[in-house]
Amino acid sequence: MLRSMLIHLMSVILLAGGATGQNTQDWLVDSTEEWQRAEKESEGLSFDAGLATPTNDVSCYRSVTRTFDQKRSAKSVVFKQSPVWQNWDPIKSIGPSNLNDAPVMLTVGPGNYWMFGLYSSEHRKDFKAEEAQLEGFDIPLMTTPFLHQYDAPGGLKKSLGGYHAWQSKEMINWVHHGPVTEKFSRWVTTAEYVDGKAYIYYDYPNDQDPHLYIDDDLTDGVPGKDMGMAFKDSSDGSDCGFIRDLQGNFSCYL
Repeated sequence: MLRSMLIHLMSVILLAGGATGQNTQDWLVDSTEEWQRAEKESEGLSFDAGLATPTNDVSCYRSVTRTFDQKRSAKSVVFKQSPVWQNWDPIKSIGPSNLNDAPVMLTVGPGNYWMFGLYSSEHRKDFKAEEAQLEGFDIPLMTTPFLHQYDAPGGLKKSLGGYHAWQSKEMINWVHHGPVTEKFSRWVTTAEYVDGKAYIYYDYPNDQDPHLYIDDDLTDGVPGKDMGMAFKDSSDGSDCGFIRDLQGNFSCYL
């Protein structure tokens, strides 16, 4: 079965003779035409330009049965993932235009997306912030000099030199909620969300030992509780990544 997530799949299959080495009876299928000739039936699948492309959520291919005078076995069966991916519509940058350094994205749930990064300010003499409303947000908002970006009350607080938080419902409009780390903890590498709390990991010093904030309110413009070092990393160039599985266990990748 080929599912839609493998929207373009390059497939190569080689069926060859056994120990006898009778190449005249080898069966090689490695081109679009040969795949089509070998097809007995297929559903939701098309072949073109060396690619097997699903046309439905679930696709199926069955080949004809090839018989030989002597017993044969498959010498190799090779499936290669194509670098061509076109199951989405290309769009421009989805994050806030003034987010600097290495962004960290956190999906809390459908329609609840967060990004963390350094905040780059912009001073425009001709700009005057005004009250605004944005669908899905029932908190006071103010316009900003940045396109598709609004300040929440937490976003109006003074920067502490670290990472800030932005929230979006559709990854087009972003609400700025202000600081989530401080200057010494500016090297944020990853984040997870567990039981209503954000776990924000940062390296201290840079590229060294992972440390942790636990923040139960990303909207208040105040960093959460600094838990200190999460673990001692003996390597250089940490940039750790934490992933929580469905059982609640944390795994770290360096």
